[in-house]
Amino acid sequence: MKTIYALLPIMLAAAGQAQVTHELQVEDDEFNPPSLTINPGDHVHIFWDNSVVHDHNVTEVSQATWAVNGTAPLAGGYQMGVGTASPGTDFTITPTETVWYVCTFHAAMGMKGVINVAGGTGIAENASNATFALAPNPSHGSVTVMSPVSGPLRVQLYDATGRMSAAVTLTGDRTIDTSGMVEGVYFVLISDMDGTRLACQRLVVEG
Repeated sequence: MKTIYALLPIMLAAAGQAQVTHELQVEDDEFNPPSLTINPGDHVHIFWDNSVVHDHNVTEVSQATWAVNGTAPLAGGYQMGVGTASPGTDFTITPTETVWYVCTFHAAMGMKGVINVAGGTGIAENASNATFALAPNPSHGSVTVMSPVSGPLRVQLYDATGRMSAAVTLTGDRTIDTSGMVEGVYFVLISDMDGTRLACQRLVVEG
């Protein structure tokens, strides 16, 4: 019994730390930070800062729409801010899977971002709970996609601003050349040849 009482404060402290609130600032004319990686159950506090003078919103779109700076809202997705059903400048959301979002007024300028949920339900279901990995990570010239899925894969790499840096199709050799890439953090989106997203991994590229 003493052991249980001794462990109780530790368990309560761990529970209190399980959920984290991340800050996402809407600025003129960008989202800061443009990419977030959160754990399931974490919250994202979205707020407009004092420098905002233009109309902005946070509108969830599909990955394909996001990649071409499109503005078509994702059915059932988040829509917050000017020109949406939820006007305002302060929101807190709890995503369960990756959220690709844009400002519909300034998407053509590249005002967009992504909230990646580590192990989110969308990725887990599509991958049948399979585990993907990148090695080595950090990468020093090349990186190999470790995948339990057979067959070719489509891989897209996005930098921290949400811009696509590379897009490749991997068949037998699942190694990607990163020697010409700028050092930094990238998000690696892995899909099958039908376009179904299988995983989203974080990659650090170093010289």
